[in-house]
Amino acid sequence: MKSKSRLSIRFATAILLAGLFSSSMTGSAAASIGSLDLLQLLGLRPPPGSPVSGSVPPPPAPAPAPVEAAAPAAPAPALDAASIPANSGSGRRVVYSVSSQRVWLVNEDGSLHGTWLVSGRRGEPNPGNYSVFSRSRHARAEAPGITMEFMVRFVRTSGLPIGFHSIPVNRRGNQIQSIEELGTFQSLGCVRQRYEDAATMWEFAQIGTPVIVPN
Repeated sequence: MKSKSRLSIRFATAILLAGLFSSSMTGSAAASIGSLDLLQLLGLRPPPGSPVSGSVPPPPAPAPAPVEAAAPAAPAPALDAASIPANSGSGRRVVYSVSSQRVWLVNEDGSLHGTWLVSGRRGEPNPGNYSVFSRSRHARAEAPGITMEFMVRFVRTSGLPIGFHSIPVNRRGNQIQSIEELGTFQSLGCVRQRYEDAATMWEFAQIGTPVIVPN
């Protein structure tokens, strides 16, 4: 009880002093004395930075939420040899379906080495058995400034031969058709492929490799 009375007296004294100082001083002096913390001078408030008895410490920062590990990538689907067109020969070969605009690379044991969409010309070449007779790492089209890579020729014609190659690019290095357009007829004769697929064809289809175009 006594401690409460003493605290009340000290608090009242602080208020009284504050009133006296503010009424007797003006200008910069009043602003200066007004900036004093009278409660601190009278012992009613501890100086900044000193521990306060009985104060409640701030709650700890929440722990960061656990980061879930990314799910492992699904394995690539196995190549299905059953998708190879019927009546397309046997042994190591390339199968090109004009109607489906797709090629299959078949290993000697009949397993599937790879398959992907392409862009050729409707109705060309005619169904039949062909073979790779010429290859060029880099080639040019008749149109000025159009180039392609991984040319694998397999059909002789009265004009330019027909071959597999990458999607041609113009002088600016831009492909003349999009990847999304593969699977549709876009070419004037040759068979266009995605760059990576054309490189795979280049490695697989050496001189003499059979190329079968089924009905």
